[in-house]
Amino acid sequence: MPGYHLYLWGWGRLFGASEWAMRLANVPWAALFAASLAWGAEFVLKIRRAWLIVCLSPFVWFYMNEARPYAMVMGLAMVAIVALLAYTRDPQRFRLASWSVMVSLLALWFAHMLAITLVVSLLVLFYMLRPVSVTIKNYIRPWFRPVLITLPFYFSLALYYMHTLLSKKGGMIEKPGLPNLIFATYEFLGFGGLGPPRNVLRQHPSYHTLTPYLLTLMLGVVALGIVTSAILLRLRHSYERRTVLALSLALMAGTLLTFALSYAAHFRLLGRHLAVFFALLALILLAGLLSDGDQHRPKLVFTALLLLGIAWSVSDLRQRLLPSYQKDDYRDAASLAQNALVRGEPVLWLADESTAKYYGLQITQENTVPAFPMQAAFGHCSPEWLQHSLQDRGAVLVVMNDREDVYDPGGVCRKTVDYLNSEHVASFANFDAWQVTAAKSESLLF
Repeated sequence: MPGYHLYLWGWGRLFGASEWAMRLANVPWAALFAASLAWGAEFVLKIRRAWLIVCLSPFVWFYMNEARPYAMVMGLAMVAIVALLAYTRDPQRFRLASWSVMVSLLALWFAHMLAITLVVSLLVLFYMLRPVSVTIKNYIRPWFRPVLITLPFYFSLALYYMHTLLSKKGGMIEKPGLPNLIFATYEFLGFGGLGPPRNVLRQHPSYHTLTPYLLTLMLGVVALGIVTSAILLRLRHSYERRTVLALSLALMAGTLLTFALSYAAHFRLLGRHLAVFFALLALILLAGLLSDGDQHRPKLVFTALLLLGIAWSVSDLRQRLLPSYQKDDYRDAASLAQNALVRGEPVLWLADESTAKYYGLQITQENTVPAFPMQAAFGHCSPEWLQHSLQDRGAVLVVMNDREDVYDPGGVCRKTVDYLNSEHVASFANFDAWQVTAAKSESLLF
């Protein structure tokens, strides 16, 4: 994601690197997302105001509050898709849309490597929505120059990302399966605040995890089902069903390609990796309101969409207000660890180091117990190794993030802490801390 890092660097130079400044870096992209959606809904699809309901999606709001590239991804993807949709509606009037699509797609790929999968979705739309009255030659002619001019930049990015992949940098190694795809879809559809918290569901993907949340989760499922049924009824005899079908196939094609690439590369697929396709989902929901003279069925779809907006609002509020949905409290965890270092106590930090450094935790080889290297997360860590790291250090403060699948695969470190002489000293959102006295002569037996 070199484009996002470059953007954050420039933003930090202008507005500083405080936590508030980093989160506010998403505001321009949120504005781009909303403005593109509003323009596409009102001037291309001729739908008024209903686009505001789509903006209630918890998926959008969650990543607007994250110092990650996904707000940028959603904003740029919306520009590309709306521009292409406008072109297919009137190639002569929107002949410059080809430039908007190619430049925004290039910026999108510069911001996030996996976003290039949107190309498949765009090709589906380009093919399926071609006006019958326009010849193929005239249809593709405006694209020659934008494609030729931007192609060298695409090629340069391809070389960069190829180097990144060959260097095995970035991403969490895991061979995704059907549960992984279901989890990503669960978050993508905006149910993150209606069902189990993301971290809980990631660690325990089972029916028993869902059971306490079935009532609230059904609110979202039923609302989405009503919207889907209303759209199908509305478009069954409408000439606009081709638009909805094209958008739906574009969404499915892009999602399946993303999953296939993740499977082939053993790359963990999460909901945020589908952010590039949220514009398609938003336009599918709005396309059910397309008018062909029948004024009654659009009201039915609007009412159903409003119900989904209510379910999304509940999900938003639960994610914002309930303690179980709080984000990782790196600030307090890093402060606790730094205070221990000031007192001369060694620290074993089992969480993201770059985030810890941002919050002031000065990690060096002299003041910390060496945590296992990243490759240990893939099966090279042992209880004996961890105990050896704790030996001869006296009292050690162990600060551990609750995402065991990332920072403590197999629960090795937590089992070790339970075995050794330890005292639980603090809990923060998704963090625990123990004061551990290492056993110097005993071996770990479990």
